[in-house]
Amino acid sequence: MSVARAAKAVDVIVVGSGAAGLVAAVFASLSGSSVVILEAADEPGGTTGWSDGAFWAPNNHFLKAKGLDDPRDDALRFMASTAFPGEYVAEDAYLGIGRRRYAALAAFYDKGGHVFETLQNLGALVTKHANRTDMIDHSLLNKRSRGRVMVVMRPDGQRGFGEDIVGQLRDYLDRQGVPLLLNHRVMELQRNRTGRVDGVVAQTPSAEVRILARRGVVFASGGFVHDHELLRSFQQTAPFAGTAAPTNRGDFIRISAKVGAALGNMAHGWRSQIVLEQALDEGIAPSHVLQPSGVPRHYWQSPGDSCMVVNKKGHRVVNEKRAGHEVSLVHYQWDAVESEFTNRLLFMIYDRRARDVFAGNYPLPHPGETAGYIIEAATIADLAIKIQGRLDNLKSRIGEIRLADNFADALSREIELFETEALSGVDARFARGHNVFDTELHREVFSIARTDTNWPPHDLPNVTMYPFQKEGPFYCIIVAPSLLDTNGGPITDETGRVIDVDGKIVPGLFAAGNCSASPAGQAYWAPGATMGLAAVFGAIAGESAALEPSNIGELPEDLLYDSG
Repeated sequence: MSVARAAKAVDVIVVGSGAAGLVAAVFASLSGSSVVILEAADEPGGTTGWSDGAFWAPNNHFLKAKGLDDPRDDALRFMASTAFPGEYVAEDAYLGIGRRRYAALAAFYDKGGHVFETLQNLGALVTKHANRTDMIDHSLLNKRSRGRVMVVMRPDGQRGFGEDIVGQLRDYLDRQGVPLLLNHRVMELQRNRTGRVDGVVAQTPSAEVRILARRGVVFASGGFVHDHELLRSFQQTAPFAGTAAPTNRGDFIRISAKVGAALGNMAHGWRSQIVLEQALDEGIAPSHVLQPSGVPRHYWQSPGDSCMVVNKKGHRVVNEKRAGHEVSLVHYQWDAVESEFTNRLLFMIYDRRARDVFAGNYPLPHPGETAGYIIEAATIADLAIKIQGRLDNLKSRIGEIRLADNFADALSREIELFETEALSGVDARFARGHNVFDTELHREVFSIARTDTNWPPHDLPNVTMYPFQKEGPFYCIIVAPSLLDTNGGPITDETGRVIDVDGKIVPGLFAAGNCSASPAGQAYWAPGATMGLAAVFGAIAGESAALEPSNIGELPEDLLYDSG
């Protein structure tokens, strides 16, 4: 394999071609800086490419245009109290979360609207006000719980998705002459004699190339959800699957360690739920068993109304209509009595009416279709037996998991209580359907009822709840925790500069998106929060890198060439 001394010398190198990387390249190029984007995969876009196509940003330009207030102090208090709830102190100047974290959230608020308005004006990304509700809409500190979400729009006026974000940003960058090099996996940094980062070494299928940066290097390479060892090291317990791009292997964690970068937020991530058996077949195995490569599909909300989720004891443990991130956290609750993760796996139970009325709302199959992960039985007692049989068959891959001896009886009691609460409209334990987010997603996104069945329409007070049918068949889907991606990594300041373990800036090195320590902490504020943070901090990092003084006088003369 050949080694090139230098394949290119540019002002700014961007590593990664998802939303954070592409927006970083846009803003770096606005100053006239030359930019190159390096992508490890054989196609651009990263996880952004199959995202929902939404962005969340407080005080965005759409809100301003409509005259809707999103006061700075209110927004910062909401974000700080949910991102770092154990540290939040209302009376503290930095709300208890420290100057650096506070400054990052302030930068997100201050610059978010400008970033998206600039992208719109450039013709680099067309968005529309979505007017959707925040996931954490019930927080008393959330004074503007609707209106912070934007979605990408296609040229034909239709709502777009992740591929449209990637396509529009790439088209703009192509017009600016910014190259995107695929199959370039960055393996290490290059530093000059003063310690400043002035380039990278990338592995390609045919050679190892060294690419020089006159001003700075911006990493936007995604999290570490597809690296088993990093997950075991930093997550409380490894998820069963990761649904980010397969190239999200935590490269930047290892690369930045060599320059002394401080790490933060490593135990957190953007969480969701997944069908267990799909995770085992396609995703990350929480054991020594290596699974086939691939990216399985997560789901955001349990579909249907006569549908509940119970644990191995047969007990409901959560509001099934909350956001997938919030519900997924229940899987990690430690049972101090049993000394185990009693909710490690949960069991989605539903009846034949839900099967018919909500067919096609994933993970329920479409009408006439079947799925191997669905367990069916004529009675609740038989269902319990079959669930245990399925767990036994999976023992070599998930370890031994036993349902409680009284699982069937406990589940039957839960179904009876569920009927009482559905008839009254009040879920006294978990407030299902009480908040706007619950019903909004149920009605409009994840539980759209079919009208071509013989079942009568739902006419009860709580649209998210309906009594189970007295007679079977009954169904079960085993669900497990998953991660869209991790969002921990090197700590950055509010300008995107990477901080080392001594609290000093690593000169020439910047980061944005899920490869860095997210200012969101443990929170997932709303649909599009991941993408909003990625785009805004990508813009900040790209702009900051382009404003760095050029180190051209420090580069050896024989490396100042572009071999194309």
